[in-house]
Amino acid sequence: MELQQRKLTLEITGEHNRRLVFQLMRRLRTSSRQQISDMTSLHRSTLSKIMSEFLERKLVREIGTEIPAVKRVGKRRVKLEICGEIGWTIGIGINLGWARMVWVDAAGKVLREHRFDIPKDINKVPEALKQALDGQMAETPLPPGRLYGAGVATPGITNSDTGVLIYSEYFKVRNFPLADAIRRQLNMPVVVDNDAQLEALAHLNQPDTSSGDDFVFLYGNYEERDGACVFTEFGSAIVIGAQLYRGAHRGAGELSGRLRFPPSPPLQPDDLQLLETPDGPMNDRLEALAEHLAPYAATLAGYIDPVSIVLGGAVDWYNRAFRQHLQARVNEQVQPWFAGREIRVEAAQVPAAGSAYGAALLALDQVPVTELTGER
Repeated sequence: MELQQRKLTLEITGEHNRRLVFQLMRRLRTSSRQQISDMTSLHRSTLSKIMSEFLERKLVREIGTEIPAVKRVGKRRVKLEICGEIGWTIGIGINLGWARMVWVDAAGKVLREHRFDIPKDINKVPEALKQALDGQMAETPLPPGRLYGAGVATPGITNSDTGVLIYSEYFKVRNFPLADAIRRQLNMPVVVDNDAQLEALAHLNQPDTSSGDDFVFLYGNYEERDGACVFTEFGSAIVIGAQLYRGAHRGAGELSGRLRFPPSPPLQPDDLQLLETPDGPMNDRLEALAEHLAPYAATLAGYIDPVSIVLGGAVDWYNRAFRQHLQARVNEQVQPWFAGREIRVEAAQVPAAGSAYGAALLALDQVPVTELTGER
């Protein structure tokens, strides 16, 4: 029994180490053995064994050598990347009345993106997702490699282990078996998680983010009301030490009670375009939105003390003037007597629809690395 337990422990540890290296390589896009070694606590012999296995199974490939910024003695470091053609996953971000779908390969590259309408009745959503996927598959050749499954991002409290949507104000349901319902329609493995958590995961998996390893992710959804756009829901995720913090009951980041954001001042449709324009100007409506968000963002920032607050969700918050205004207001309100502290406000950096992209990554992460293969 003791020998069997030890063997099981070694297998679990081995898979954990492979997953750690694979995810890090996906995040960096290109990397060297030395870079991976510097960013993990893996022993050199362990890393060498993992990399040899990856190369032998054609999960990764060598793509040349690094050219150092400063000339140094010794062999140049070999650059490596994941072979994206070993397979792909589907990510779906569902909202009230519409959804976004992305296809993502094993290296994290977006292959296809599509937005489409869905029913507001959660019971009818799985069939609508199947119709959208069937339509996309009929329009274009399938990517190389195996389709490993789908990930779904949804508003509300979820249990990704069971695939149950525990509670959603958006869809007015409790304990809805969403993963099972979608799995029956798509006929493939399906994992479900909260949209804010998954877009935070997507942001974490980008090589050039400057938000640090500790940040609060705010995910905003809007509705159209009488020709105006109103942010009616904000979710959040907490990242500590470059890891999602889910809490003892998987409810960390849930905004309720006095932390729940009330509906925002109305915006015009053109204002949403301004929010997504890096050099866009401010106007009275955007300033009112920043003033509306500031006390809630400051409360979270003051309690958690992150490096930054990252904004994501249904719009891309690229407008620098808006973020600078919000950042100034947050730092005025988050214990201004705390000398030397300045919390940044940044926009999510994702290559496609954020929560859908994160869902695709989560779907791939459900597959043991030992089972990844380029065979269909």
